[in-house]
Amino acid sequence: MKNTDVHCKESIIKSVVMVSGIAIVSKVIGFAKSMIQAFYFGSTLETDAFNMAYGVVADVIYMFTTAIAVAFVPLYVQKKCNDGNQKTFIDTSRIVTALGVFSVIGIILLEIGAGLVFRIIAPTYSGEQFDNTVFFFRIMVFGVFFALETNLFQNILNSERQYGYSSVTSIINSVVLILFIVLGYH
Repeated sequence: MKNTDVHCKESIIKSVVMVSGIAIVSKVIGFAKSMIQAFYFGSTLETDAFNMAYGVVADVIYMFTTAIAVAFVPLYVQKKCNDGNQKTFIDTSRIVTALGVFSVIGIILLEIGAGLVFRIIAPTYSGEQFDNTVFFFRIMVFGVFFALETNLFQNILNSERQYGYSSVTSIINSVVLILFIVLGYH
Protein backbone atom coordinates (compact mmCIF):
# COMPACT_ATOMS: atom_id res chain seq x y z
CA MET A 1 0.00 0.00 0.00
CA LYS A 2 1.35 3.44 -0.92
CA ASN A 3 2.15 6.01 1.74
CA THR A 4 -0.33 8.45 0.15
CA ASP A 5 -3.11 5.85 0.37
CA VAL A 6 -2.47 5.46 4.10
CA HIS A 7 -2.41 9.23 4.55
CA CYS A 8 -5.68 9.61 2.61
CA LYS A 9 -7.41 6.90 4.68
CA GLU A 10 -6.17 8.48 7.93
CA SER A 11 -7.39 11.88 6.75
CA ILE A 12 -10.82 10.46 5.86
CA ILE A 13 -11.10 8.69 9.22
CA LYS A 14 -10.14 11.88 11.09
CA SER A 15 -12.70 13.88 9.11
CA VAL A 16 -15.46 11.33 9.73
CA VAL A 17 -14.71 11.18 13.46
CA MET A 18 -14.57 14.99 13.74
CA VAL A 19 -17.79 15.60 11.78
CA SER A 20 -19.60 12.78 13.63
CA GLY A 21 -18.48 14.14 17.00
CA ILE A 22 -19.58 17.65 16.13
CA ALA A 23 -22.93 16.32 14.84
CA ILE A 24 -23.54 14.47 18.12
CA VAL A 25 -22.66 17.56 20.18
CA SER A 26 -24.94 19.61 17.91
CA LYS A 27 -27.88 17.24 18.46
CA VAL A 28 -27.35 17.21 22.23
CA ILE A 29 -27.27 21.02 22.34
CA GLY A 30 -30.34 21.17 20.06
CA PHE A 31 -32.19 18.86 22.45
CA ALA A 32 -31.08 21.04 25.38
CA LYS A 33 -32.46 24.05 23.50
CA SER A 34 -35.86 22.36 23.24
CA MET A 35 -35.79 21.46 26.94
CA ILE A 36 -34.86 25.03 27.93
CA GLN A 37 -37.63 26.43 25.74
CA ALA A 38 -40.14 24.06 27.35
CA PHE A 39 -38.84 24.91 30.85
CA TYR A 40 -39.14 28.67 30.38
CA PHE A 41 -42.28 28.88 28.27
CA GLY A 42 -44.17 25.61 28.70
CA SER A 43 -46.92 24.69 26.29
CA THR A 44 -49.03 27.71 25.43
CA LEU A 45 -50.74 29.20 22.41
CA GLU A 46 -47.68 31.44 22.02
CA THR A 47 -45.21 28.54 21.99
CA ASP A 48 -47.47 26.70 19.56
CA ALA A 49 -47.47 29.77 17.31
CA PHE A 50 -43.68 30.02 17.63
CA ASN A 51 -43.18 26.34 16.82
CA MET A 52 -45.50 26.55 13.80
CA ALA A 53 -43.66 29.58 12.42
CA TYR A 54 -40.28 28.02 13.16
CA GLY A 55 -41.34 24.76 11.52
CA VAL A 56 -42.31 26.51 8.30
CA VAL A 57 -39.03 28.40 8.19
CA ALA A 58 -36.79 25.53 9.31
CA ASP A 59 -38.46 22.65 7.52
CA VAL A 60 -39.97 24.13 4.39
CA ILE A 61 -38.04 27.25 3.42
CA TYR A 62 -34.62 25.99 4.54
CA MET A 63 -35.25 22.89 2.41
CA PHE A 64 -35.06 25.14 -0.64
CA THR A 65 -31.94 26.96 0.55
CA THR A 66 -30.25 23.62 1.23
CA ALA A 67 -31.23 22.28 -2.19
CA ILE A 68 -29.80 25.36 -3.90
CA ALA A 69 -26.56 25.08 -1.96
CA VAL A 70 -26.17 21.36 -2.63
CA ALA A 71 -26.90 21.85 -6.35
CA PHE A 72 -24.20 24.53 -6.43
CA VAL A 73 -21.38 22.19 -5.34
CA PRO A 74 -20.98 20.16 -8.56
CA LEU A 75 -20.95 23.39 -10.56
CA TYR A 76 -18.32 24.85 -8.23
CA VAL A 77 -16.09 21.76 -8.43
CA GLN A 78 -16.40 21.53 -12.22
CA LYS A 79 -15.66 25.23 -12.63
CA LYS A 80 -12.62 24.96 -10.38
CA CYS A 81 -11.28 22.01 -12.40
CA ASN A 82 -11.88 23.75 -15.74
CA ASP A 83 -11.10 27.39 -14.96
CA GLY A 84 -8.79 27.40 -11.93
CA ASN A 85 -9.00 29.13 -8.57
CA GLN A 86 -9.06 32.81 -9.58
CA LYS A 87 -11.86 32.57 -12.17
CA THR A 88 -13.83 30.26 -9.88
CA PHE A 89 -13.47 32.74 -7.00
CA ILE A 90 -14.78 35.62 -9.13
CA ASP A 91 -17.69 33.63 -10.55
CA THR A 92 -18.56 32.14 -7.14
CA SER A 93 -18.64 35.63 -5.63
CA ARG A 94 -21.06 36.75 -8.34
CA ILE A 95 -23.31 33.72 -7.88
CA VAL A 96 -23.35 34.02 -4.08
CA THR A 97 -24.18 37.73 -4.38
CA ALA A 98 -26.95 37.10 -6.93
CA LEU A 99 -28.47 34.36 -4.77
CA GLY A 100 -28.30 36.72 -1.79
CA VAL A 101 -30.22 39.36 -3.76
CA PHE A 102 -32.83 36.78 -4.83
CA SER A 103 -33.20 35.64 -1.21
CA VAL A 104 -33.82 39.23 -0.11
CA ILE A 105 -36.54 39.53 -2.78
CA GLY A 106 -38.02 36.23 -1.54
CA ILE A 107 -37.93 37.50 2.04
CA ILE A 108 -39.79 40.66 1.05
CA LEU A 109 -42.44 38.59 -0.74
CA LEU A 110 -42.78 36.27 2.28
CA GLU A 111 -43.06 39.28 4.60
CA ILE A 112 -45.87 40.69 2.48
CA GLY A 113 -47.62 37.34 2.02
CA ALA A 114 -47.12 35.94 5.54
CA GLY A 115 -50.81 36.20 6.41
CA LEU A 116 -51.83 34.33 3.26
CA VAL A 117 -49.16 31.66 3.85
CA PHE A 118 -50.57 30.87 7.28
CA ARG A 119 -54.20 31.03 6.16
CA ILE A 120 -53.23 28.11 3.91
CA ILE A 121 -50.85 26.26 6.26
CA ALA A 122 -52.73 26.75 9.52
CA PRO A 123 -56.38 27.37 8.61
CA THR A 124 -57.62 26.60 12.14
CA TYR A 125 -55.49 29.34 13.72
CA SER A 126 -57.41 32.50 14.49
CA GLY A 127 -57.21 35.66 16.52
CA GLU A 128 -54.16 36.13 18.70
CA GLN A 129 -52.71 32.71 17.85
CA PHE A 130 -52.81 33.52 14.13
CA ASP A 131 -51.38 37.00 14.69
CA ASN A 132 -48.56 35.61 16.85
CA THR A 133 -47.71 32.96 14.27
CA VAL A 134 -47.49 35.55 11.49
CA PHE A 135 -45.46 37.85 13.77
CA PHE A 136 -42.96 35.10 14.67
CA PHE A 137 -42.71 34.03 11.03
CA ARG A 138 -41.97 37.57 9.92
CA ILE A 139 -39.12 37.75 12.40
CA MET A 140 -37.70 34.34 11.52
CA VAL A 141 -37.97 34.67 7.76
CA PHE A 142 -35.03 37.10 7.83
CA GLY A 143 -32.90 34.06 8.63
CA VAL A 144 -33.49 32.72 5.12
CA PHE A 145 -30.77 35.00 3.76
CA PHE A 146 -28.28 33.80 6.35
CA ALA A 147 -29.31 30.16 5.88
CA LEU A 148 -28.76 30.34 2.14
CA GLU A 149 -25.42 32.08 2.41
CA THR A 150 -24.27 29.77 5.22
CA ASN A 151 -25.31 26.68 3.27
CA LEU A 152 -23.46 27.90 0.20
CA PHE A 153 -20.27 28.55 2.14
CA GLN A 154 -20.58 25.30 4.10
CA ASN A 155 -20.82 23.35 0.87
CA ILE A 156 -17.90 25.21 -0.66
CA LEU A 157 -15.82 24.42 2.43
CA ASN A 158 -16.92 20.78 2.31
CA SER A 159 -15.93 20.53 -1.35
CA GLU A 160 -12.53 21.90 -0.33
CA ARG A 161 -12.35 19.19 2.38
CA GLN A 162 -12.58 21.74 5.19
CA TYR A 163 -15.26 19.99 7.24
CA GLY A 164 -14.76 21.31 10.75
CA TYR A 165 -15.71 24.94 10.20
CA SER A 166 -19.03 24.26 8.58
CA SER A 167 -19.99 21.58 11.09
CA VAL A 168 -20.04 23.91 14.10
CA THR A 169 -22.64 26.32 12.69
CA SER A 170 -25.60 24.38 14.08
CA ILE A 171 -23.97 24.40 17.51
CA ILE A 172 -23.57 28.17 17.30
CA ASN A 173 -27.20 28.50 16.17
CA SER A 174 -28.49 26.45 19.12
CA VAL A 175 -26.33 28.30 21.66
CA VAL A 176 -27.53 31.68 20.32
CA LEU A 177 -31.16 30.51 20.51
CA ILE A 178 -30.63 29.30 24.09
CA LEU A 179 -29.22 32.72 25.00
CA PHE A 180 -32.22 34.45 23.38
CA ILE A 181 -34.63 32.18 25.27
CA VAL A 182 -32.97 32.75 28.63
CA LEU A 183 -32.38 36.48 28.16
CA GLY A 184 -35.71 37.11 26.44
CA TYR A 185 -37.82 35.30 28.98
CA HIS A 186 -38.37 38.37 31.09
